[in-house]
Order: sequence, then C-alpha cells, then structure tokens
Amino acid sequence: PLAYVDWYKPLQTFNTTLGMHQVSLSSRNHHQNSSIIPLTDIVQSCHLLPIFGR
Repeated sequence: PLAYVDWYKPLQTFNTTLGMHQVSLSSRNHHQNSSIIPLTDIVQSCHLLPIFGR
C-alpha cells in the first residue's frame, strides 16, 4: 500500500493566541512538494487544523 503525502516546512512559528504551532506547505520551484511513499515509511501521523475566517 502507498500513501500520498503533502510535505510541510519544519515548525517555526508559534501562535500565542491559538496556543499552537503554525505550519506552511513546502514548495519546490513554486509547486507544492508532495510524494507517494510506502506506508511502511510513515513513522507518525499529524492532524492539522485550518484557521477559518482568514
């Protein structure tokens, strides 16, 4: 089995209002950086929450 993965930049910004780190999509040559990888390569998942109202 394979997984489609959107890559994000490492954590840098902490939003004190939300009490959470903010992430942004990684890009390469102005295109979103994504990969198709084997499920066995995934060590841990991460749930991302959108900021609504922006």
